[in-house]
Amino acid sequence: MAMSVLAFPKQYPFATNMIIASGKTSVADLIVQCAVEKKKLEEVNWTRNAAFVAFGFAYLGGFQYWLQVNMFRKMFVGMDKVAEMPLSDLRVLKRRGAFTLLM
Repeated sequence: MAMSVLAFPKQYPFATNMIIASGKTSVADLIVQCAVEKKKLEEVNWTRNAAFVAFGFAYLGGFQYWLQVNMFRKMFVGMDKVAEMPLSDLRVLKRRGAFTLLM
């Protein structure tokens, strides 16, 4: 069970992003409504929360995934190479600068 949960993000990165983005925007709105606005859980505006979930799903989950994964890969052709580097190699990259990504 644990392995299938850990394997899911690798197999389905887009779906994982949609789930996380929707969940985090929902939790963020619940925190604001309960902590900042001092509402009890029974008083939470679920319509507003659903709007945040829709925003998280469509914009943060969908559009930003497309932008940061698909478009950045075209703009920064070395992106995959840098992402797969061990942390020890990133120190060398830092010295050479971010322009390495453009090569």
